[in-house]
Amino acid sequence: MGMGKSLTVAIMGCGPGGAYLYALLRYKKPELEVTIFDKTPHTVCGIKGCAWGASWPQFSKLSKEVNIDPDKYVLGRHDHLFINQMKLKADGVIIDKPLLIKDLLGGKSPLDPSDADLSAFERIVDASGVSRAYLSSRQGLALANVIQMRITTTSISCPRVFADRTGGYTWLFPLGRGEAHVGSLSPQGIDIATRELDRVRKTLAAGPVLCSCSAMICRKGPVYPFIEGKVWGLGEAIGLVDPIACAGIVPAMTSAKLMSENWDNDHRYEKQVWRCYSYMVKEAKAVAKIVREERLLYSDLLLPRRAFKTLGIYPSFRQIMKVASTVIKIKSVKDD
Repeated sequence: MGMGKSLTVAIMGCGPGGAYLYALLRYKKPELEVTIFDKTPHTVCGIKGCAWGASWPQFSKLSKEVNIDPDKYVLGRHDHLFINQMKLKADGVIIDKPLLIKDLLGGKSPLDPSDADLSAFERIVDASGVSRAYLSSRQGLALANVIQMRITTTSISCPRVFADRTGGYTWLFPLGRGEAHVGSLSPQGIDIATRELDRVRKTLAAGPVLCSCSAMICRKGPVYPFIEGKVWGLGEAIGLVDPIACAGIVPAMTSAKLMSENWDNDHRYEKQVWRCYSYMVKEAKAVAKIVREERLLYSDLLLPRRAFKTLGIYPSFRQIMKVASTVIKIKSVKDD
């Protein structure tokens, strides 16, 4: 699918994926005419709500692709975290996501997408997230509600996660400066997410809420089509949020990198995205079993290792089994 050097491009959405693609194209394909569009979220930080955790090895490698210093965005680097009170080995970071996006955009402000004349562009990149605003919508996507707050507290020194039997979890992420992100995700609705967050917050020595926001996350794994005509999708717009860990920053940036590397070959882009993230389909099926309160096979318990890797978490299989035993029913192969 060859394109001329005068190709005009619209990137619709400036989350980590869209902003990273803009930086990649500006840095590696300066001949392209790229325009960025995004709605300004009504949040204090100016970005759409989600947690800011990522794998340090993967985040640092991706940052260097666009010649930015990954250390600049680290609010905290952690060699362990706790999941349901169990200590797990990690190499993860909490990043300054608003600063990262600002730098990836080179300080440029996105235009309002409602004013965009899409017919003026030869390629449109759908980086709009769960809305899939420019690709065909898909009914029946597995969505989860997320609520998050930034609070003042000195009682959180390392990341903590509390998985529950609803198929969701609550997290506490230290941000430094006596602040932390606390949030909760639930496939059972915003009321359940709020209830679980309130339950965990009561255990903290916390000050006032500085800001709060909510969002929806897709937990289905890759969603076809990735490409429709001149519209190419990346990140959460094509389902690239890990269904178990609900981590989307690294997958979004990775898909942007794959798009830039296969800019003139749509089939190869789709093939490489699928090769990287097809594992999410099995994860999504396992999460659906949890939501339906069905028993899991022991083989399903091998899945979280890859999910946790996107956040820089490295549990042993024994640890995965122990955490799983607190939140799910396990079915042996012999029971089939």
